[in-house]
Amino acid sequence: MNMIKSHTRTRAQESSGAIERLYITMRHLFNRGFYKPMGVSGETLRDSLLALRPEIYGSIGEEKIELQGLLYVIDRLPEGIEECKFVNLTSDEGYKDSHFEPIIPSKRRRNCYRIDEEQMNIEITRGRSEIYDILTHLTFLFIESHKIMRQVVINDGSSVIRDWKKLEAAVLKKGKLTQTEKEIALTHTANFLGRTFEEVNEVYDSFASETNKHRFLNIIYYLGKRAIEEEVENDKRIITFTPVLRERLGHHIHGERWAYTIKKTLQEQNLLERPLHIISANMHSVMNTLYSPAALVAEYKKHSSMDIYEMLSNSTNSKLRKKVMDLAAKNGLTYIKDTSGANINVQIIDTAKLPKNNISSNNKELYIEEQPVIIVMDYAFGEQAFETMDELLKPFVDEANKQTFLNVVSVSIMGKAGILEGGKGDIMIPSSHIFEGTADNYPFKNMLKKAHFAEEDVKISKGAMITVLGTSLQNRDILRFFHDSTWNVIGLEMEGAHYQKAIQSASKIRGSISPKVKVQYAYYASDNPLETGSTLASGGLGTSGVKPTYLITEKMLNQILD
Repeated sequence: MNMIKSHTRTRAQESSGAIERLYITMRHLFNRGFYKPMGVSGETLRDSLLALRPEIYGSIGEEKIELQGLLYVIDRLPEGIEECKFVNLTSDEGYKDSHFEPIIPSKRRRNCYRIDEEQMNIEITRGRSEIYDILTHLTFLFIESHKIMRQVVINDGSSVIRDWKKLEAAVLKKGKLTQTEKEIALTHTANFLGRTFEEVNEVYDSFASETNKHRFLNIIYYLGKRAIEEEVENDKRIITFTPVLRERLGHHIHGERWAYTIKKTLQEQNLLERPLHIISANMHSVMNTLYSPAALVAEYKKHSSMDIYEMLSNSTNSKLRKKVMDLAAKNGLTYIKDTSGANINVQIIDTAKLPKNNISSNNKELYIEEQPVIIVMDYAFGEQAFETMDELLKPFVDEANKQTFLNVVSVSIMGKAGILEGGKGDIMIPSSHIFEGTADNYPFKNMLKKAHFAEEDVKISKGAMITVLGTSLQNRDILRFFHDSTWNVIGLEMEGAHYQKAIQSASKIRGSISPKVKVQYAYYASDNPLETGSTLASGGLGTSGVKPTYLITEKMLNQILD
C-alpha cells in the first residue's frame, strides 16, 4: 500500500499563491471598471499583498509605518497622489493637448495629470505590467494610510491625538516652516509613525520635491487625512479605469505607432533593406562605445576606455557628452524621440558612416548594402517588451501598400537584473527564460558565451532566468525557491520571456524574419536580493554598473560588427 506523504504548504508556495491571486484580482477589477481599494472590492488585493509581504514593501505587515517602501512607491507615483480621493487610469486620451500640465514621476516615465483637488489621472501606455505596477503601489500606499489612521484616531472616531493636530498645523501653515517648526512637527509625526526622530529625519530630504522641501509631512498628513475620511465619514477612495483604456489594452496601439515611425525613418534614409541588428539597451552605452574614441581623442591618450565611460556616465561631464553626441549626429546616428506614448526612445546607427576606430573598423571592406544598421531601443517595461518587439519585427507596409520584410540578422537584449548567486556588478548569461507563475519556458541559443568574458575581471553566471510578473512582488521565500529548485535559476528580470516570445513567433511561426536570426542576451546584477533584502527594484548602481554595462555592450557589438 502506497503511503501518501502529508505535505505542508511552504512559505514559497503561499507566496506564489498570493502572487497568482493578485494578478487574477487585478484583471477582474480592471474588467469591472472601478473599485474601492479599502472597501470590500479591494479586500483580496490587500490580503494577498499582506500575505506576500514583498521585500520592497518592508514592514507592510507590522503596525509601524514603512519608510523606505513609502519612498520607493512615492518616487514612482505622481506628486500629489496622496491628496487625491479619485485615481483614474486612462489611455492616451488627448490630455497632452489640454491646459493640464503633465506630472512625470521621478523614477517612472509616465504622464499623469492632476484634474482637480480630488482627482489624479495616470496615463497607461505600456500595457498590463504598468497597471499591475501602479495598483500594487497604490494598495501599499492605502494600507500604510490606514495604519496612520489607526494610530491617530481615538474615542471611537470622535477625536484625534495631539500629535496629529500638531502635524496638521505645520502642514496647513501659510508661509515657510522654520527649522524649529519642522523639527517640532517631525517629533510629533515620528511618535505616531512608530519611528524614531532620527529615522524620520534621515529620510526627510529624500521625499522633498523641487516645489516642496517639506513634502514628507504633506504625504503623511494627506495619507492619514484621507484614511480618516474613509473610516469616520465612509468617504471611500476610488480607482477607476476609463472605457477607452479597457477597450484599447492589448491592441498594441502604441507599439504599432512606435514601430511604424522607426521603419518609416529607415525607409527615408534608404536603410530599410540593409542588414538590421536590434539592441534593447540604454541610450548611451552603444553610442559611447562606437563614437567616443573618435570624439575624445585627447582624453583617450590620458585615460583607459573604462575611465572615459565612467566620466561619460557622470551627469556633470556635460561637455564630454555633447562632444560624443555631436560627432555621432554627423556620423550616422539618428535619434528618434518617442511621441507614440510607448516611452521608448530609439537610435538608428548606420555603421557605414562610423568614424574609423578600434571596434567598428572590422567591416570597412563590405559593400555599402552589406554594412549593418543598428537599431538601439531604450528599455521596455514588462509585457510591453512583447508588444514593441512583436510590432518592430513585422514587415513594413508603406503608404502605397507595398510590403517590405526586414532583414533582421540579430536581436540583442541587455538589461539590469537581480542575481541569486553572486553580487552587484556580476554578469548573467541566460540560456533560457522561464515565465513566473507558469511552466512556460523559452530556451534559445545565446550567441554570447561565458568565454567571451574570459579575460575580463568580472564574475559570470550562466543558466536560466526568471521573467517575473512585477519587480515589487518578490520576497525571499520565492527567490530562494527559484535558486534552490532544479530550474537552475541564476537571476530575475521583467522582460526576457516577452522579448523571446516575440522573436520566436516572428522567426519560427509567422515568417516575418529569418528563422536563422541570432540572439544575444546578457544582464548585469543590480543586487543579490537573497543576501541584501533588496530586490530588482534596488537603487541605482552608480559607477559599479558602468563596467558590466560597457563590457556587455562591447561584446555584443563585436559579434554584430565582426
